[in-house]
Amino acid sequence: MVNTTAKKPGLNDWWIQRISASCISLFVLPMLVLWFGGWLNQASDWYIYLASVSGKALTLLGITGFLLHARIGLWVVITDYAPKRFQGLAIGLMTLYLLAVVFWAVYLVWIIS
Repeated sequence: MVNTTAKKPGLNDWWIQRISASCISLFVLPMLVLWFGGWLNQASDWYIYLASVSGKALTLLGITGFLLHARIGLWVVITDYAPKRFQGLAIGLMTLYLLAVVFWAVYLVWIIS
């Protein structure tokens, strides 16, 4: 009999990677449609779009997707290529860096604009 209640961290990472890619796509696709459609020709058009509530919400969704996607991708690189004795430090520094990037991006999008 197969134990279906066992924890599967690899499966969780797989789902997070797919969901975060979808979040990034939901952020990028409307911007590409607006850009190629000719509605975002000037810098002021970009500012107006990104300052709107929908632009801010999609940007937050994209930032969240970026954080989750980059975390798993960098974790794989670190565990594959960094020596075992440095992996904990590298993962900690990676987490701090990604959180700093996300806080900076949220500050730029939600506070400044």
